[in-house]
Amino acid sequence: MDVKEILQQYRDVCRKCQLSDEYLKEHKCEARTDIPIAVEFPYGIVCLQDYAVDALIKRIEELEARK
Repeated sequence: MDVKEILQQYRDVCRKCQLSDEYLKEHKCEARTDIPIAVEFPYGIVCLQDYAVDALIKRIEELEARK
């Protein structure tokens, strides 16, 4: 799987199910700022929050544009 495919899959999932912090708070759920930016599971998987991934993607795109 190449980077473009990974980004497309990520964006597709976010478009389908990503909820705003305001919506989450209105429904008495933890928002992004209420939980750690990265979470590790005991079996070796690390998850990074979507807003952190968005920031990394933006930076990658900025660097790619400089080429």
